[in-house]
Amino acid sequence: MYNTRARGMENRSKMPHPDKRVLILDDDAALGSILRDFITYTCQYEAIHIEHPDNLWQTLANGKFDVLFLDYKLPGSNGIEILERLYQNPSYRNLPVIMMTGEGSETVAARAIQAGAIDYLVKTELSFEMLPALIEKAVQHRAIQQAIQEARQKVEYQAMLLNNSRDAIICWDLNNIITYWNQAAERLFGYSAEFMLGKPVFEAYFSLFEQPPRRSAADENATMLGERRFRHPQRGLIWISSQISRLYGGEDGRQLIGTMDVVRDITLSKQEQETLAQSQHFIKRILETIPHIIYIIHLRENQVRYISPKVKDLLGYAIEEVEAAPFHEILGCVHPEDEERVRFHYKNYLKQPPLQALTIEYRLKDAAGQWRWLRNVETIFSLDGVGNPVEIIGICEDITSRKEMEEKLSASQVYVTQTARMASIGQLAASVAHQISNPLTTIIADTQLLLRSLPKDDEQADSLKAILSAGWRMQEVIDLLMKFSQPASSVKQIIAINDTISKAILLAGSHLRSAQIDLHLNLSEPSPLILGYEQRLVDLWVNLLLAEHPADPDHSPRNIWIETRSAEGDILVTISDDGRPISPQEMETLFEPQLIPRGAGRGNGIELSLCREIVRQHDGSIQVSNQEGRTVFTIYLPSGVDGNGREEDLNN
Repeated sequence: MYNTRARGMENRSKMPHPDKRVLILDDDAALGSILRDFITYTCQYEAIHIEHPDNLWQTLANGKFDVLFLDYKLPGSNGIEILERLYQNPSYRNLPVIMMTGEGSETVAARAIQAGAIDYLVKTELSFEMLPALIEKAVQHRAIQQAIQEARQKVEYQAMLLNNSRDAIICWDLNNIITYWNQAAERLFGYSAEFMLGKPVFEAYFSLFEQPPRRSAADENATMLGERRFRHPQRGLIWISSQISRLYGGEDGRQLIGTMDVVRDITLSKQEQETLAQSQHFIKRILETIPHIIYIIHLRENQVRYISPKVKDLLGYAIEEVEAAPFHEILGCVHPEDEERVRFHYKNYLKQPPLQALTIEYRLKDAAGQWRWLRNVETIFSLDGVGNPVEIIGICEDITSRKEMEEKLSASQVYVTQTARMASIGQLAASVAHQISNPLTTIIADTQLLLRSLPKDDEQADSLKAILSAGWRMQEVIDLLMKFSQPASSVKQIIAINDTISKAILLAGSHLRSAQIDLHLNLSEPSPLILGYEQRLVDLWVNLLLAEHPADPDHSPRNIWIETRSAEGDILVTISDDGRPISPQEMETLFEPQLIPRGAGRGNGIELSLCREIVRQHDGSIQVSNQEGRTVFTIYLPSGVDGNGREEDLNN
């Protein structure tokens, strides 16, 4: 025994393990000491020897040991009982135990191995030379057991994470056989892991979906992302998101071992998306149906944040064009007369309460260059952290038609007012004419009597004839004035258009002659016939002739030309003059009623609007233009009379 230890001690430098510890429990003090010394000096392990089982547990608690040499026969116990008790404690379950006994018994050896000992030694046959290899074997066994335990714990931890994941996780190997199906997958798909494991993935898993993938991620070096849906037996249609990727393993972690699909239930999200899409579609339909423009303006960014598609229909501008333009450029399209008022309107928003709505009407130039009347109703849409307005929302309504109707209504009101005034003047003129007519009749009668009493060659006869001619002419004017002052007939008659012009010249001729204006007539013969209101047509020509004579003599024309002719069933009348030309700006509002006289312009503010109204009552049109230095009024009137001089039969 001694020589064996010496030989072992000579080789101790070959197995240095100063960090390893060995515990020896043997009631044989001599043998225990020899083992302790051999292990200490030969194997260079720290070795501790104890003789009684009562000291075992305290010793184990005080330090960590790599190997336990355990004697079978001990005072009050045996090695099998101690071994079973030892392995019941999880802290010592991986401690390698070598059982020792003084008698070779296969029964004891079998029981020791069954209880967990890694080897069995018979003291009488003990060879110290085998102890280093035996101890190394025990240490490696312990390391393997610890590695296995750590790996098991890691696997259990990972399995716990996977089972507690809210995502369903399905794995399959390179043969496309399902190898993993976590609890979330059981809940999501309604199939247990026991049922799905071991089944082909394409037949058991992918077949659940309406459009199953045709390839596994193992077939492609890429992660496959997608959304699919399947019909759950109880829950109905389910939407899922899927991320299929390769699984790698092996010692270096680079070996392809299979495929994993991480699945999440996105049914609620899909339903919310569908609801949002339906809401957006509903809002879009509302915006498309509303005949007005909806818009949001960001005051600080000076930008139109949103504008509805109706802007294209009403103003001709594209949505992108409006949203890209700074807001101040849009304000630049406002009519010059309204621009200052509109700018003040938006500046005033900084002082307005949040819930108050403001309204403004203005003119804006559309994409075709035409002025459109718009009405905006706006309110504050969002505020900043301190309550200042950031955005406003508004509805823009095209009120051009309404404005035109208001202008027509205003013109009609002016016309009614003027008609009433003219009726009053007519009554007054009739009264004055009546007062003049009585003495004029006496003058004409007495002049005729005097002429009859005088010889034919009397020198005073010429004077009396001049007085009689002037009297008859005055009587004709009075008769025409009496007729002109009478209310206009509401029944259309067939009349000669030239006769109405002649009567107008008789009424306005003296006024034109006093202004030294020469009249040039080119009236079609025979006179074109028209179905119309005689008195109103006379009013039309009188107003046009008076409008040809401005208040400022410097702008008065020297000549006025009147022409009539038939034109394909219509009557064309042109009245032109060589006075001051009308500017394009004046032409835009020439026929609009002006309650304030035009000053140096034509008429007193209402004549031309009355002319337009009379022409409208005859279903005609009136236009003004500048041609070769002349201002030309062109009037088209439908005749309403057939070739036989009778009223046209509109039903034929």
